[in-house]
Amino acid sequence: MTLEDLERLGPPVRYTSDRTQAIYLHSCGDETGHFYINVTTGGWKCWKCGRYGFIDGYTDWEGRPPAPPPQERPKPPPLHTIDAQRVTRGTPQYDYLRGRGLSDDDILFYDLRMSKREKYSRQVIFPVYDRGYRGFITRYIDSEQKQWHKGPDGKWKSRTLRYLNSPGFNRQQTIYNYDKVLLCEEIQIAEGIFSAMALGRNAVATFGKDVTLVQLERLLVLPAQSFVVALDGDALSQALDVRKRIEERGRVAKVMFLPEEHDPDSIPTLRGITVKRLTETEALRVRFALARKKARV
Repeated sequence: MTLEDLERLGPPVRYTSDRTQAIYLHSCGDETGHFYINVTTGGWKCWKCGRYGFIDGYTDWEGRPPAPPPQERPKPPPLHTIDAQRVTRGTPQYDYLRGRGLSDDDILFYDLRMSKREKYSRQVIFPVYDRGYRGFITRYIDSEQKQWHKGPDGKWKSRTLRYLNSPGFNRQQTIYNYDKVLLCEEIQIAEGIFSAMALGRNAVATFGKDVTLVQLERLLVLPAQSFVVALDGDALSQALDVRKRIEERGRVAKVMFLPEEHDPDSIPTLRGITVKRLTETEALRVRFALARKKARV
């Protein structure tokens, strides 16, 4: 990527919360802003198509946009400020969690909450403990909640809401269930909260397909000697990348391969069966075989 390419992008759509990266629309068909450029180094990556690199001559370019001053992240609100209480029997939240396969012990272990406030009346509250309380995430117990937003093209679009983050919550640096795996010999890495719960109490969630450098470094300082990368089925390339980065640090890493349309939560019968040390070639062969089988059906 050259400076001329950068100038053709025009002004950024927005900045990240820490004000260190400018977000643009990429030519790969990105419509919501997945193209990130580090305003200090000129490093760039499109999280939609996966391409990345550095802008030639960026660090010597006098016209580069200065980074906006950092903004202080608000502190997450304590649970008592939203009247959060333990999920109890006879409530919609309890029935929802039981329907997702969680037991009463799981609800207690993960400290799952609910609130009688109208704003949270149809949500389950997941407190996040990562070296202490880091905020909470809520999950709607039905899929009828929709939010309207204006896209880059100026048109209003609707999206179904499933999860909401508390103010001050930092997804890129936080790991769900981190405090409970500090002494585990093996740690499983999942994308979402329910996937981590389905894998077991030695599993963590990174809140996305791309395990950030901060998250991975924080996992590798733990005494665990082996890891199982159990990302969703459509994140095979990211899983192989995480496995490679773990092995480069002298740890044992395995990949849990799942069909493309599934995650660990959706196929509990695969637990322990698909854990295998896969090379990239082997993983692609399995993916191709499953695709052929699906086409025949």
